[in-house]
Amino acid sequence: MKNETGPPVDWPLILTELSKSDIDFLVVGGGALVLHGLPRSTLDLDIYIPANIPDIQNVLNILQQLNLIPQNKAVLSLAEQAEFIIGQWVPFSIPDGPDIIDVYLCRPGEFHALYQTADLLEFAGNEIYVANLETLKKMKLECGRPVDLADVALIEEFQKFNADSR
Repeated sequence: MKNETGPPVDWPLILTELSKSDIDFLVVGGGALVLHGLPRSTLDLDIYIPANIPDIQNVLNILQQLNLIPQNKAVLSLAEQAEFIIGQWVPFSIPDGPDIIDVYLCRPGEFHALYQTADLLEFAGNEIYVANLETLKKMKLECGRPVDLADVALIEEFQKFNADSR
């Protein structure tokens, strides 16, 4: 997908730009499954960031430089008071197009606990922190949507296959 002022906006570009910054972020959701090598299609990239003012502002600046538009401007208007927006998802889309990335504003302590157990994976020449498979299973079971339960089955099958092939 192309934005109006630059190169195509895709996962490698977004993850490269975020990786070049000082922002701690963690890939979760369907995108995390893809980065772990599971055969899963997804329409957007989901990331967690700590809900603190510097990280929120930095992510907002990076994504806006990529010409991505935040869809939940009411939440971002409270960014100077991070405690009020903990637990919110902020989707970003290309102009007049679909969501490309969803940013979850995570309680800092919870974020750092997840970050410490994350897997560091290589993608498009960048080292990316990705929620580990056990964390992803737990997150998906908590959501409980049919697509999430299907992902849990996919993760378990993937883990069994990898264990059997050792």
